[in-house]
Amino acid sequence: MVDSVISYFEQLSIAPEIIIVLIAIMPIIELRGSIPAGIFLLKLPIWYVFIVSVIANIIIIPIIIYGMGIVEKIITKRTWGEKIMTAFNNHIRKKHTRKIERYKLMALFIFVAIPMPMTGAWTGSFIAYVFGLPPKRAMIYIACGVFTAGILVTLLSTGIFHIIN
Repeated sequence: MVDSVISYFEQLSIAPEIIIVLIAIMPIIELRGSIPAGIFLLKLPIWYVFIVSVIANIIIIPIIIYGMGIVEKIITKRTWGEKIMTAFNNHIRKKHTRKIERYKLMALFIFVAIPMPMTGAWTGSFIAYVFGLPPKRAMIYIACGVFTAGILVTLLSTGIFHIIN
């Protein structure tokens, strides 16, 4: 999927750096896709891909945390929107309440740092918003998780590349 996104952006003559940023800020894909894509498909230096991916992924954290309040106010004005937000909040609470109650912000860091699908800055920011965690502190823990995930994804990507060759 990431390679088709890259070829689409390349057809539009978009700079490789912008392609990395766009992939890094996409929900679900995030830097778990932008780092391998930048290294293997765009053939950019590893350190450069790491820095651009991590910074782009960190930039979206406050946008999501603070933007969710605005989105929720707009959506909940409609009956269907209130149902969607209630279902969304209940899903996140059901899935993460035990971890957040027990480990608080450290759970958020660990959750974001694990380089698996659905565990990045987007979901971490949603969790912070839904649980009403202090935004500034939550952003620091999520950003540290993004940085850690970036290191792990880079090491895994380059390690796998060396094993294959």
